Amino acid sequence: SSGFTTELHNFSPYNQVTGVFFSMDVSDRFTLGFSSGTGANPEEIEKLQTSMETWVAPAEFGFHTQYKVFVRQDMSVSIGLHDIIFENDASEGLRLDPKQLSFFAAVGSEKEFGSYRISTYMGFGTGGFSSSSSAIGATADTEIDTTADEQGMGAGAFAGVLLNTPYMPKWGGIDFVGEFDGSGLNVGLRIPLTSDYRLGLGFTHIENLPDFSEKYSAKHPGIILNFT
Repeated sequence: SSGFTTELHNFSPYNQVTGVFFSMDVSDRFTLGFSSGTGANPEEIEKLQTSMETWVAPAEFGFHTQYKVFVRQDMSVSIGLHDIIFENDASEGLRLDPKQLSFFAAVGSEKEFGSYRISTYMGFGTGGFSSSSSAIGATADTEIDTTADEQGMGAGAFAGVLLNTPYMPKWGGIDFVGEFDGSGLNVGLRIPLTSDYRLGLGFTHIENLPDFSEKYSAKHPGIILNFT
């Protein structure tokens, strides 16, 4: 599967994170993915419009792998490495940040309840799954908790659920998605446009929605639009 996404963080002036992604099942157990994105402007809201005139969004690209080490009936256990991210730093050029590496292990399950199908997962991981993980475009003054960075790679738990519904069954049904990614709550809706294409709508860090009008930071809430 492949697609592109936009994460809106301010309407006036316009501030966003953009990205593209690709993933493929190399086998029935091994998945490989690639993503690339550009960051949002972390400047104060009052200075954002002026800053946009000279702003050069930071870019990064990364690789992601996942392998199911155990599969039995409707349950599976997976391990993987996400966020093998290379950043295009203005002063240092292309560099790999080891603190963003996200090693993880997760348990997943799939159940059917009549016309509904629910997939759940929970696990534990490092890097991006830590509550202190950073966001693309964030800087040292964007109110990120740096305790884990000072001590080394952080770690945390994550969990999620995907509910496939019988609405629009001809094209696979509408999906409701919710997750805790280690640093915040995200919710979304995936609407089938055809049997092959889906439109995604959602919110990141909904626990911080009252702060939407504030400047961009690692845990700033965003409005997600994507196409897969």
